[in-house]
Amino acid sequence: MESDEIVISGIAGRYPKCDSFNQFKDALLRGENLVTEDDSRFSVGLLDTPRRAGKINNIECFDADFFGVTSRQANAMDPRHRLIIETVFEAIVDSGFNPKELRGSKTGVYVGLGYLDTQEHSEADEGTNGYKLVGASLALIANRTSFFFDFHGPSYAMDSACSSSLYAFTAAVKAMEHGEIDSAIVSAVALVLNPYETKECNLLNLLAKDGLCKVFSRNRDGFVRSEGAVTILLQKKSVCRRLYATVLGADMNCDGFKPEGITVPSSQSQFDLIRSIFETKHLDIRDVCYVELHGTGTLIGDHTECKSINDAFCSDRKDTLLIGSVKSNMGHGEMSAGLCGISKVLIAMETGIIPANLHCDDIDLSLPGIDSGKLKVVSKNKTWDGGIASVNSFGFGGSNAHIVLRYNPKQNIKSNLINNRLVMVSGRTEEAVQYYINEIKAISNDAEALTLIDAVHKFNIDGHTYRGYVVLGEVYKEQIQRFENKKRPVWFIYSGMGSQWTGMARDLMKIDVFKQTFTKCHNALKPYHVDLFKIIFSDDPMVLENVINCFSIITAVQVALTDVLKSIGIEADGFGGHSLGET
Repeated sequence: MESDEIVISGIAGRYPKCDSFNQFKDALLRGENLVTEDDSRFSVGLLDTPRRAGKINNIECFDADFFGVTSRQANAMDPRHRLIIETVFEAIVDSGFNPKELRGSKTGVYVGLGYLDTQEHSEADEGTNGYKLVGASLALIANRTSFFFDFHGPSYAMDSACSSSLYAFTAAVKAMEHGEIDSAIVSAVALVLNPYETKECNLLNLLAKDGLCKVFSRNRDGFVRSEGAVTILLQKKSVCRRLYATVLGADMNCDGFKPEGITVPSSQSQFDLIRSIFETKHLDIRDVCYVELHGTGTLIGDHTECKSINDAFCSDRKDTLLIGSVKSNMGHGEMSAGLCGISKVLIAMETGIIPANLHCDDIDLSLPGIDSGKLKVVSKNKTWDGGIASVNSFGFGGSNAHIVLRYNPKQNIKSNLINNRLVMVSGRTEEAVQYYINEIKAISNDAEALTLIDAVHKFNIDGHTYRGYVVLGEVYKEQIQRFENKKRPVWFIYSGMGSQWTGMARDLMKIDVFKQTFTKCHNALKPYHVDLFKIIFSDDPMVLENVINCFSIITAVQVALTDVLKSIGIEADGFGGHSLGET
């Protein structure tokens, strides 16, 4: 059933030089090279390694208090722990859900990652404090997420090298297909903290000497190490509030034994995996418009993958298949690479533009598929009308994964600027709320986005100590104030005689709960010849000169208002009244 389809409903990430998915989108569409040369990780050229890498901003920053982590625990935590839990929170909010709404749910957490170099420090005697074991644990990267958000589905980390994130994605999809979980968090993270890992890659001739990942180029000579932290929320279509793409298929396999060696990729295994997905899911492989390749920029890797893609997709294809690799823009995100590839595909689906591959002016025309013109590298930003796209990934130990996604036609719900539309938000700081309000002003005619914001802030977000609002219109009105996130007592105070006026409560009749309760009061008084509807819809001020009419209408309105407040979750801790209101 279509309502049971699995969809990507939220995404958040940290990418080289980009603090969010939207910043990454803008950078890719600008054709920006996100690989940089600096000593923010270790000295440039240390151990005679390439001088460039893709690096996430500010990995030392973490709002420990918000996530219930003490300063000592935070200092002992691997930064990957911190990045994952931050992006999980952001991905949930991006989906239009308040994290409170998912608490206690059967949500699985699947994290793709690899070796944590901080484990070396936790295993040393120096500085041992009892927190490092927890802070550097692979398992606890997933488990900490489940703990903080109160998720009750499976929670574990997995390592299949460069295909780790798509292995995690596939495991999550299969669990949802089998009904084991209702929704899933899929995360992956990779950081370049250890120069000795870079040296190992360099000694294996895997790294590009000039720090450019020249995928599909005749001049390709390897990849550039890069960082990434990405989280995706998977939900069923029937419950999602945002829909980036529908997951049509996901699977994984392994090369097994190969005479060439364990690190040599197998085009046959990749071919078998791709064909198996399309046959099992009864999909027409010719419907695929674009494939995001693993595309590392190595001589054998690009050749092997182009062969598998060409053999799988183009044997019975009349039109050209577009291909690309985000590694040309940001370097090799290693364990996060697959989710970085999905990020690029979602950007193409959201904007209708496939971002260009960089550093491929001199395309290798001998690559399988490219030589025949069946495969075409997207070397310039390409307008795309949507359709089906695939994402391919393989680890250097032979673990392959492949994902098939379908474009979700955008409704493009735009409304004329609505006067007096109230939008409320919250944040950790006054600056955060002001930033949010400015963003809302910029999208003030995007009804869909405003609806998602309303949904997120329908409930309090614990730890958000500032609240603000903006009234959208020709002239904007806004206010921000600090809020003590403590429940204060709520009292209902009921007025007495004198609070009535001609036509009172007419507008409130538009609220269903109010009208239902008011009608009950009307029916209760009919035997006594009191017509509440006649009272509120009469324009004759003399109607309220009758004391019984006044008593009746004031009481009925107060009872109906009480039910309205209860219907939106406002319960009284106490009651007070004056005169008639005391009854």
